Amino acid sequence: MCLTLFIERSFQIFIHDYNIYYQEDPENPGSAIQITTSGQKDLRYGIADWLNEEEILSKAEAVWWSDSGRYISYARYDDRDVNKIYVVSYSFGNQYPNYEEISYPKTGVVNNPFTNLYIWDKANNQVVEAMPPDALRHENQSFYVLQNKWLHMPSSLQSELGPERLLTIWSNREQTIAYFTLCGVGDCRNVHQQTFVIGGQSLWVEPGEFEVILESKKGFFVVLPRKYSDLNIYNHIAHIELLPTGVGKIRSWVGGAFDIVKVFSYDAVSDTLTFASTGSRIAEMKLYRAYKATTKTPVIQSLSSLLPNCNNGHFTVSPTGKRATIECQSEFEQNRLFLIDVINPNDYYQIGPDTSEKPPELFFDLPEFSYETITLPSGYEAEVRIMKPPHFNKDDKYPVLVEVYGGPNSNRVQRSAPSPQLLSLCSSYGIVIIWIDVRGTARKGWNIKAPVYKHLGEYESADTIDGTNLLLDKYPYLDRGNVAIFGWSYGGYLSTWVGANDQGNTFKCIVSVAPVTNWLLYDSAYTERYMGMPMENLAGYNRTSLFNVAENLRNVRYFLAHGEMDDNVHYQNSGLLAYKLQSKLIHFEQYVYSNAAHSMGDQHQHLFREIARFLSSQACFHIEVEQ
Repeated sequence: MCLTLFIERSFQIFIHDYNIYYQEDPENPGSAIQITTSGQKDLRYGIADWLNEEEILSKAEAVWWSDSGRYISYARYDDRDVNKIYVVSYSFGNQYPNYEEISYPKTGVVNNPFTNLYIWDKANNQVVEAMPPDALRHENQSFYVLQNKWLHMPSSLQSELGPERLLTIWSNREQTIAYFTLCGVGDCRNVHQQTFVIGGQSLWVEPGEFEVILESKKGFFVVLPRKYSDLNIYNHIAHIELLPTGVGKIRSWVGGAFDIVKVFSYDAVSDTLTFASTGSRIAEMKLYRAYKATTKTPVIQSLSSLLPNCNNGHFTVSPTGKRATIECQSEFEQNRLFLIDVINPNDYYQIGPDTSEKPPELFFDLPEFSYETITLPSGYEAEVRIMKPPHFNKDDKYPVLVEVYGGPNSNRVQRSAPSPQLLSLCSSYGIVIIWIDVRGTARKGWNIKAPVYKHLGEYESADTIDGTNLLLDKYPYLDRGNVAIFGWSYGGYLSTWVGANDQGNTFKCIVSVAPVTNWLLYDSAYTERYMGMPMENLAGYNRTSLFNVAENLRNVRYFLAHGEMDDNVHYQNSGLLAYKLQSKLIHFEQYVYSNAAHSMGDQHQHLFREIARFLSSQACFHIEVEQ
């Protein structure tokens, strides 16, 4: 049984056994109308399957309700022909293992989930299909629905298009083109097509960048790539105006020499947009407003900069776009919350505790943080964050741990408190922790992201090695003879790549948790987005397989851990890499966690105790710690 509840006004939509129901009066049991009837585990209505929840929507719900309450759009995910994986778990008192079946398409397989999009007209109890663009209908339904948003049609277009239409963003399976359609009960119109090949550079469609679509008086705002005057390509906000035919035309842009990270709200009365961006600063996040957003010359202002010492924060903006909260954040300092008038931003005041009061006493000594930008031998710039142990002395020598993730469109250099586990390694073991944002990372435009397209692991590992060596040469307090690297998931893949490429010259010890070891073993949507289809990039898939470089781990101390119940990066990845290492008689440490998924769950504490033991052992840093 699966039950999800969507409540709007006094009506409700719920999903039971993968079918959708509508109930006019929630307090009247038995009055629900069943909208769909054929739902089952592998034919889901309104609930995403594993692939679409994990890689496309980032949520389970796949139901979208129009503002008037008349129309409901929902997706159907057909996994009946999708290959299955079986995740094993064990329970005391049961003689046999338990196996959970999951529909999981791996990269390049023929049968990806089939997605259909429907609109239900409550007034007529009528269901119609919102058809994909013609270009996608010839691909055996192998495409994705990235986002849906019900829009009020401009008053001048309502005689032609009706009062409301569903804006849908689709992509092809390889996620290189995004298609925008406007659908009603009667028909669908092609609004816009966005290719992700610009100025000779190729990138990918990132589903999360379409999370927010904002309605305007004449159309809508959406984040799209744009070549800027500095010749970099950034994520900017496009204003797309709807023409009488339903076709959209980009009339204006909002943005500068930076990526826009998130769009919040729009006030049509003052023509003001709010959005978040790092600007051009290291590891910062500020709230901005764009006044005259629909014109050719929008005026951009940092609202965060009006507040004292607020270069990094978390933001919420009211649906009207007129008010915002800015939560100013810094490592180990009390957060400060401000309410600000977006239209008259000099009108703000602080909410909550008086920061002039003495902050709560901490029961541990704090580490030190520093930030900088370095230029790599490749000519690319990398942002760096260094965490030094409490009572740091620049004349002493400290072991070094480089913590990596490195996945495409991600960042590790941030002005927020690190995880408790890394804090413990720094404070209790006296280890300097370093983060380096290298090629492939987000928020700095295509020039930094694009090189890793179809080359996962190659440039990130080279930059991590080069960046670490630059820092070792620059800071005498870093002990060149005691350097390790740690990563989880994509970070586990990257840490292993670094170990294989470096072969002990810089990194003495490698810690890899739940790594992908061969991209042919990972899911279709993620892998094909960044690596392309295997048959079209076979050399790239072979080149980035850890199986082919396992021999190079002979000269490092290697720690490998994986949860056997991992439904994301299957244990198969570590199992095959371990087999490779064993067959080559290479010594390494391996931890297999029964009943543990990708995040390790309640095995987390044991894992980090073993990582700390490994790093402090004679094999790595030879640190003696008082128990």
